Amino acid sequence: SPTRTKVEYMKSTAYQGMNNIIINSSTGWQDLIYRVEVKRNTNYEISVMVKTNSEFASTIELLSLNNNNAQIRKMDFAPVGEWTRISMTINTGNLDIIKIGIGYTGTNSTDWLRVDDFGFFQK
Repeated sequence: SPTRTKVEYMKSTAYQGMNNIIINSSTGWQDLIYRVEVKRNTNYEISVMVKTNSEFASTIELLSLNNNNAQIRKMDFAPVGEWTRISMTINTGNLDIIKIGIGYTGTNSTDWLRVDDFGFFQK
C-alpha cells in the first residue's frame, strides 16, 4: 500500500519550530527516505526526533540504503510515545550517494509516527 506521509504545519504538533512530518499507517511498509551525497569511507550519524501514538503497534526502523535499495545498516526501535531522539552511526564504504530514512511496517490503520529535526552529520 502507498505511504501516507504529509507535512503538518502546526506548531502544536511539532517537536520544535512550526511543522513536522506525520506518517499515517495502513498495513504494509511506510517510510520517509532522503537521497544524500556523502564522502567515501566516512562515518555519519543519522539522528531524528520521533513520537508515536499510544496504540502504536509497529517497530520503528532507522535505515540506510545504497542506490539499489540494498541495506547498508538498519536499527529497530520500540514505540516511544512522547518525543524521543533516536540515532545510529553508519559508514559509507565506497559509496558517494546513499539513501537514509525512517519507516515502519504498519500493522493496523491507527498507527502514526511523527518525525522532526531529521539530521545527518559527519562524525
